[in-house]
Amino acid sequence: MQNICITAHAGAENTNPNTLESIRYLATLPVYAQEVDVRMVHGVLRLGHDPEHALAGPTLAECMETVAGLTPSMHINCDMKEKHLILEVLRLAVACGMAHRLVFTGEAPDAEERKAAVEAGSTVWMNSPRFPRAQKALFASAPACVTEHDDTRMQWLMEHPQTQLEELEADIRDAKASQVPCLNLCHLALIPDGIRRILENGLQISAWTVDSVPRFRELTRTGVQYVTSRAPLRLLNDLQSSGNP
Repeated sequence: MQNICITAHAGAENTNPNTLESIRYLATLPVYAQEVDVRMVHGVLRLGHDPEHALAGPTLAECMETVAGLTPSMHINCDMKEKHLILEVLRLAVACGMAHRLVFTGEAPDAEERKAAVEAGSTVWMNSPRFPRAQKALFASAPACVTEHDDTRMQWLMEHPQTQLEELEADIRDAKASQVPCLNLCHLALIPDGIRRILENGLQISAWTVDSVPRFRELTRTGVQYVTSRAPLRLLNDLQSSGNP
């Protein structure tokens, strides 16, 4: 059985996302990583999903120091909300002794950033630039009963696999060309044939945001190793009850 790595989404377990209170609490959980959203505000790296939230958010330095002080192994998933910040993040991480515990997602790094991150011991995953657009276009033709807040969207996507497979094949080519080891994808993009094709190409898969135990079981059973969740304790309890690590 593969080792399943769970990342606590920013604001997981009903905490206030991108706050030191949330970071301290999530650092107590036995998860692989916790996610934070990273932006530059007046020359300072701060946390915040949106620009206005980052204005009042804690600094990334405070986040790194907090996690480093509370746990010896938890990673920080820096979801980059702006381009070309990775080198700045790496400089800070090296100073904090945290470079080897960073996972970069979000805005795709350029070749220089990717090389620097790998040399520093960080992990770089590739988000799909295509699937959100493809999903939006596909939903435009969906019946009114398919909404963005309804589980019926998954059923609808499963019934229309061709668009997803075409987008995933392009993402696979990009990832291999960029020597990125893992595709970081919305779980709705992951249909069985797509998962199979990604794994056949020697890539790993990170799925977000998975809060449902049945969906979690389905994904991990078919080879997904990394899962980001707003309910990590629910998924951890399921792993424990099933006897998996």
